[in-house]
Amino acid sequence: MTQLRLELQVLRALAVIAVVLYHLFPDLVPTGLLGVDVFFVLSGYLITSLIWRDFSSATGRGLISQLSRFWARRARRLLPASLLVLVSTFVAGLYLGPKTWWLDSSGSFFASGAYVANWYFGFEATEYLRADAAVSPYQHFWSLSVEEQFYVIWPLLVMLVVGLSIHKKLKTTTILMVVISTVSFGYAFFALGTDPSFAFYNTFTRIWEFGFGAVLALAQHRKRFEVSAKLFIPSWGLLIASMLIPHNQQSLVWQTLVVVVLSIVAIVVSEGRLAGPRLRPLHWVGDYSYGIYLWHWPVMVLAPWVIGSSALSAKWYEQLAVLGLTLLLAFSSKRLVEDPIRFGRFSRLPNPIQIISLLAITVAILLSFAQIEKAVKASASEVTGVVIAPGEEAPKPLTPPLAEIGDDKPIVEGGEYLIRKDKEGFKVAELGVVGSTKRIAIVGDSHARQYYDPLAALAQKYTFQLDVISKSACSIQDPSDYQLDGLGGGLYCEEWNQQLADYLAAANYDVLISSNSTLVHDGDVDAGKSYAKAVGSWIATGHDVVVIRDNPKPDVSDEVSDFRYCIEQYGVDAVSVCGTPRTEALLPFDSLYAEASKVAGVHAVDLTDSYCDGDWCPVIIDGVILYRDGSHITVTFAKTLEAELEAYLKQVGVLEGP
Repeated sequence: MTQLRLELQVLRALAVIAVVLYHLFPDLVPTGLLGVDVFFVLSGYLITSLIWRDFSSATGRGLISQLSRFWARRARRLLPASLLVLVSTFVAGLYLGPKTWWLDSSGSFFASGAYVANWYFGFEATEYLRADAAVSPYQHFWSLSVEEQFYVIWPLLVMLVVGLSIHKKLKTTTILMVVISTVSFGYAFFALGTDPSFAFYNTFTRIWEFGFGAVLALAQHRKRFEVSAKLFIPSWGLLIASMLIPHNQQSLVWQTLVVVVLSIVAIVVSEGRLAGPRLRPLHWVGDYSYGIYLWHWPVMVLAPWVIGSSALSAKWYEQLAVLGLTLLLAFSSKRLVEDPIRFGRFSRLPNPIQIISLLAITVAILLSFAQIEKAVKASASEVTGVVIAPGEEAPKPLTPPLAEIGDDKPIVEGGEYLIRKDKEGFKVAELGVVGSTKRIAIVGDSHARQYYDPLAALAQKYTFQLDVISKSACSIQDPSDYQLDGLGGGLYCEEWNQQLADYLAAANYDVLISSNSTLVHDGDVDAGKSYAKAVGSWIATGHDVVVIRDNPKPDVSDEVSDFRYCIEQYGVDAVSVCGTPRTEALLPFDSLYAEASKVAGVHAVDLTDSYCDGDWCPVIIDGVILYRDGSHITVTFAKTLEAELEAYLKQVGVLEGP
């Protein structure tokens, strides 16, 4: 192993240690996930060094041969271990965890096997109503997917430059990567402000990190840098410190830039200085870093099904066991699977045969496991489809079926009816009996939208237009007294509230029906008072206002306690077992409802007794599953509230008729 290799092994070790500690002890290493960005820099540096060494002097068929050789090396290095982890996790998850959890995670298995996991998780992250979806044991494959995509695209671009016999190939290739990196960084900065959840996983917001490493490799090919040894300790010290400093979403790109630059400095300044025997433990961790990264996350995610609690809250010796098992699996998979394929007889086969063989194995695994998923899905529907309702002796079908609760949501969750959490804009969706002289509007976030179906039924019965004015994860506030900064309000929430206030000041609604998720404002009293001001302004402009208290929440605190898996585990006994004490289900406190209820003229509606029986809030009532996720109710249950809503709205004079 060369000194340069040891230098990079220490940097690898730092990166993987930071990521593992971040996942296991997030309060201790709050920005440890930036270790992934260190990996990206290292990959760009190493891969570009190899590509340029092999490609720069090749011509014609020689370029094709070098490309095939490069991809074969990458395939031998990455695919055997990753496929082993995927298959092992797939099987272990099916054996250890509930089928509903396993099925909820299976989509990410196939995305990870195809190395498009970053796009899968990116699109899932933008789906507000999937915010508390099952934690996937394959989620860490997002970064591996980004790397694989880089390994496919970058050598093709280098081959193009070299193959066209462009004058000053090295300079041209360097300029090309500088341009690509500049555009990528600019896009990352832009995307952070417009769609940060998707931007985190987006390949094009990450290319610049590889690019910094690539530019260094190309520059060193021209000339080795002489850097003062005085920078050695400061660069490493700052790099470590940067992973211990908490960050917010707005500063993430800049903090990532700092880590990337410090990684570049560390590569340059550390050459020849990290080969001592005292660093052998770090050399070992660096050597096994790929396996450690691959195994640590599925071990953590599957741990609750073995130890009975999340690895984050487990006892110290259980957390130590998680780390120990991760190291054991990383060591074993490298010695028994990765290295024999990487350096053994298989590596001596023609490069195209190696590539085709590994890709064929990957496709075969994905196709065969798709059939397993299909069989498990059918089995899960049979097992979880019945429950004994209180007072009944015979099993009763669950509605909606447990495997389908995530899809049991109102039509107004479609993008054409609302403004997403991370999007700007304002819209009014006109529904119900459009054109009717009587107009009612649902105003609020997704917890207001969940009453759409019973109100839509009433709109047809009483012939009124039902408008939906909503932005996800954005509590209603008086725009002159906005109080959601630092809480859960999504991007552009303050701007949306200003547009709402301007619109309602000029609009002519008979009734405004409003509700807000407590998970956004977290029970903040000042936010509640701001909401009361907004509601007061609506009344002052002639609107009747109905405020609905936010619904109780089910337990989704961890994989073991999650109500969805509780239903599967207890089956016919789930009605009496799966639920939450009323005091806990009503947390956080609904300060918006409490403050608005004090405003003269407000009609306050508390439907809690429809969810809870005394001090207990079940997740199933008369065979109906109440929730589709950790806070939103199913359409099936929402429809059962129609009669109660109708009676109340008639009582306060909002509805007139039979």
